[in-house]
Amino acid sequence: LTAFGTIRDAVDAVRAGAIDYLTKPLQSPEALIAVVERALAPSDADEIVGETRKMRELLDTVDRVATRDDALGQLARTFGRMAREVKAREDRLREEVRELRIEIDVARQERQVAEITDSDYFRSLRDRATDLRRTFEG
Repeated sequence: LTAFGTIRDAVDAVRAGAIDYLTKPLQSPEALIAVVERALAPSDADEIVGETRKMRELLDTVDRVATRDDALGQLARTFGRMAREVKAREDRLREEVRELRIEIDVARQERQVAEITDSDYFRSLRDRATDLRRTFEG
């Protein structure tokens, strides 16, 4: 939750690992509650870490078997190569998902900024600020 409301600020925060980005003043307390609930919920990341650990253990076993000179060793080498290719694709997809989440968050921020700046209240504040500037300049 911040007073820094530019799109660049939001992008930097999300890239740094922010779960969400809310600006002050809050549009509704429900928005803050939703963000906190989402942050506290178990994430897919916990499951991914567990699965990654299992995969690493499996690949370690395959690597040990792959040192054999028989057909089982050859099979283990083939399996290991295939598993590493799948892992590389998964890593690329995970990065794409991360980038898409950033784009979605940026679009949401742009929409929120547009909703605020397109409001009658914001326009009246901007007009009052312009009038004050003219008064002090003149």
